[in-house]
Amino acid sequence: AELLPASSTSSSGAALQQRLGRILETFYRRGDLLGAQLTAVRLGSGACVADVALGVDSWMRKEPITASTYFNLLDISKLIVSFAVLELLRAGRLQLTDALRLGTAEVTVEDI
Repeated sequence: AELLPASSTSSSGAALQQRLGRILETFYRRGDLLGAQLTAVRLGSGACVADVALGVDSWMRKEPITASTYFNLLDISKLIVSFAVLELLRAGRLQLTDALRLGTAEVTVEDI
């Protein structure tokens, strides 16, 4: 497993790059992560502060993940929905006990 080189020359960017790399590597070595890319950008300027890629894109192809790896949008959208739900919970606009209907099944936010 290889990490991408740091894309930031600032010491805080390099430190963040290392921390993110250690987090990904821990999950990867335990077998909890097939591969991932994490990119941190500075709000306002949009400057890339850190960019870390590790692992492979699938069990079958085993192509290394790089900064130019394409990911399935459906996989990425789960993360976006998760952040939105967490924000709604934090703001008190959604409760873990709220019921949701998925097809014919009724579940709670907590179940999902």
